[in-house]
Amino acid sequence: MKMTSLADIAGELNVSVSLVSKVLNNNLGTTGVRAELVEAIQRKAIELNYQKNTSALALLSGRHNVIGAF
Repeated sequence: MKMTSLADIAGELNVSVSLVSKVLNNNLGTTGVRAELVEAIQRKAIELNYQKNTSALALLSGRHNVIGAF
C-alpha cells in the first residue's frame, strides 16, 4: 500500500505542496490562506489517511527514538 504524500494531497486540491505542508504542520505564519482552504486540506489529509514520514521527522529533529541494546 502506497503512503500518501504531500504531493498527493496538493494534486487533489490543485494547491502547492508547500501550502499543504504549512497547513498540516500548523505553520501558516502570515500566509493569507482562506479558512475554507485550510479545512479542505485537513479533510483531504484525513480522507487519504496521510501519515507523517517518521524517517524524515527523525532526520529533521536528530532524534530517532530508538534504544540500542547489547
